[in-house]
Amino acid sequence: MDHPRIRNAKWLFFDLGETLVDERPALFEWTKSCVTLLDGIGVSATAEDLDQAIRNAATDFDPKAMLTGVMALSGGLLNAEIIRRDTSMPTDLLVLFPDVEDLLATLSQRYSLGIVANQSPGTIKRCEDWGIARYFEFILGSADVGLAKPDPAIFQMALNQAGCTGGEAVMIGDRLDNDIRPARKFGLSTIRVLQGYYTGQQPRDDIDVADITIPGIAELASIFD
Repeated sequence: MDHPRIRNAKWLFFDLGETLVDERPALFEWTKSCVTLLDGIGVSATAEDLDQAIRNAATDFDPKAMLTGVMALSGGLLNAEIIRRDTSMPTDLLVLFPDVEDLLATLSQRYSLGIVANQSPGTIKRCEDWGIARYFEFILGSADVGLAKPDPAIFQMALNQAGCTGGEAVMIGDRLDNDIRPARKFGLSTIRVLQGYYTGQQPRDDIDVADITIPGIAELASIFD
């Protein structure tokens, strides 16, 4: 698979959740709390039921698929405000996918790296705790910078921080709506990682089509060999 424009890029922009970071342990605990919340209003549902409801919403390009999944199972008895109030994502359970640190260490020797991610407050601190902050020239977490994907402004901010054009950068992420589509509109090359709830998303048009699609982040190394 030869993609000279990608291999010759100067910058690699990464998403975090389900790209570099495995959210499954944290999501497992969050799902359990949601099932308990549903049980409290008389709705019998399993973690598997909720998982499927979220995947369905994600596949349909719902921007708030997790909340939508819970609300769908509740039959309208729960709204986003209640779910946010009574459940939380245990961020201490978020972990890197295997070999991510080695991958970043290798890539950072040849490319400049940045993060463009929709995250709760404290993204830089979490990256420091994971031991990967040192590989990035900048880290743009949505809650910290006040902008969120797919808003073009956060991609413009990334290009400004990098001091490069879209043609000199690659966006690497798991979502067509938040990563691939907005990045392509700025002229970035794109790599889609098939991990997480959004693997079922299918391109709606040519702009949604990534230049390269890989089954997992570990396969990224072979592209830049």
